[in-house]
Amino acid sequence: MHDAEGASTVETRTAAGPGSTRSAIVVLVAVWLAWTGSLFVFQELVQQRFGIDRPDRALVWTAEETGLRRYANRPYLREPVLNSHVAFDSEYYLSIAVFGYDDPDVGEMRPEDGSEPIPLNYAFMPLYPLAMRVVAAPLTALGLGPVAAATVAGVLVSLAAALAAVLALFSIARRRLGDAGGIRAGVFLLVFPTGFFLAQVYTEALFLALALGSLALVADRRPLLAASLAVLATWTRPIGVVLVLPIALAVIDSLRAGRGSESARWPPRKLAAWGIAVVAPIGAYLAWAFSPLGQAFSIVQREYFGQQPLAIGASSQNWWAVFDAWSTVLPETRVYYGLEIAAVGLAVVASLWAIRHWPGVALFSIAALLIPLTSGAPQSMVRYVLAVPAVFLLLARLGESRAFDRAWMLASTLLMGLLVTLFAFDFWVA
Repeated sequence: MHDAEGASTVETRTAAGPGSTRSAIVVLVAVWLAWTGSLFVFQELVQQRFGIDRPDRALVWTAEETGLRRYANRPYLREPVLNSHVAFDSEYYLSIAVFGYDDPDVGEMRPEDGSEPIPLNYAFMPLYPLAMRVVAAPLTALGLGPVAAATVAGVLVSLAAALAAVLALFSIARRRLGDAGGIRAGVFLLVFPTGFFLAQVYTEALFLALALGSLALVADRRPLLAASLAVLATWTRPIGVVLVLPIALAVIDSLRAGRGSESARWPPRKLAAWGIAVVAPIGAYLAWAFSPLGQAFSIVQREYFGQQPLAIGASSQNWWAVFDAWSTVLPETRVYYGLEIAAVGLAVVASLWAIRHWPGVALFSIAALLIPLTSGAPQSMVRYVLAVPAVFLLLARLGESRAFDRAWMLASTLLMGLLVTLFAFDFWVA
């Protein structure tokens, strides 16, 4: 027999019993704690040890954004509490958490049709700032200012979600790679060059916790819980809707496995549960897309940020423009796009490799890669590939070689140090 991820019910690499799994989870929690502490210390020390030459000229628009340490008219970026964990999009999440979408202290754009201006906050999904607001409430009651409380809350939500994402990835990986492979997958997620985003005021950690949790529950045949996390993932980032693909594949795989067997027929309750699981992510996406929030999101993303799903023609032109200008751009621009291209290449190879071993995860990975890759603007891919779980499953498999394990850990950690330094100084990373 095979489960929905193509894994044999008897896994040769899986640890002997629950005691071993508990030990593996303890290891992952310890690594997460060390990773958290290391990032906190590093991001504070790096600002105190040396300065940085401003502005950042990596992209055509970054010089204007990074000319000053913080802009006087941007209060959400001036808060000194955990300031090194706040940059770029963090401003909007903090604004929504503290004030709401219609905050006059953030920028706005006027739609092309001449209608009323729309605050840029509408380009961001509601669940993460809502979670920040909930966690910030008791912090505010203890005396922290609103922005400081929201900043601390955002980091706390991200850190807790990062641990949940690591444990969910462990659950997925250990089915074929055993407990040791699951540990490697979780650790490689944390130390990936852009893994530090899981400890910032950004949505990456929360989205991964929900999406990977949903994938793990699909593999465990728990459709209603998987659907619940898929809905929440969709309200964290729209790409969560593609979780319908692994859910649907699990249904097809189960029906195929039980074809012709009276004992394998699904009772009505089970059939209804899986039906709900298939419909739930799509329903969540449509409910949001047709709401005022979703409609404003589409306008701001398209007309201000230049992004929309499956803009294949515009994306192709933009990516070709990157290659055509390669020899004439600044060195920092080549480094930036070199990382983008390398991240995409790794994600493509990993997603194709995972088709045989984790077909549901592979489908999600391919969709989670292709949609941002064809969204128009050729940027942020090195961050977006964090949502491609096939990457960390492939790295965990390759990590069975001690030489690769140590070489990747060294290279990835050094590169993360570079990128988190740039982030701490408000330079553009992804």
